Amino acid sequence: MNQVPSVEREPAAVELRRVKIVFAALYFFFMLARAVFGPFITLYLEEKGLSPEQIGLITGINSFIIIISQPVWGIVADRIRSTKKTLILCMICQAVFALSLLFANEIFLIAIAFMIYTSFSSSEGPLMDTWALTSLKNAGDPNGMGRVKMWGCIGFSVSSVVSGVFISRYSTGAIIPI
Repeated sequence: MNQVPSVEREPAAVELRRVKIVFAALYFFFMLARAVFGPFITLYLEEKGLSPEQIGLITGINSFIIIISQPVWGIVADRIRSTKKTLILCMICQAVFALSLLFANEIFLIAIAFMIYTSFSSSEGPLMDTWALTSLKNAGDPNGMGRVKMWGCIGFSVSSVVSGVFISRYSTGAIIPI
């Protein structure tokens, strides 16, 4: 019999557990942050004084930006051979442009800020999925993504409720720095 002693299998199991915990926490906090602002974008635009037509125009343009930006950031990740570095770059730039929304008060500036914000934020999910899938595969569990992503759903649901309460007391603009 060619049985591998449990001592040799244990480091692989420990590594797999570590990878699952790291990505479960990453998804939890990532989606927690996403739910702070994402579902309330139209309310934010309404608070900024935009008409329903202007809000529709901005969200429509952003849908087009999503279609274009995801493959672009995928190509960037392939070129620099690092999904993780590309994801970090997108997260930093997205945070900077989210803060710029506080200072944009005219429709043109708001639209530009949202387009740039969306070009970075829309690619974060697919980049994180690629990084997590690759890491899980390398750790020996290519099918473990479901439980990891479940933590993102929990983070999103918790944050949506808390953000909704916060927004009802203050405003959507108050949550952008969060």
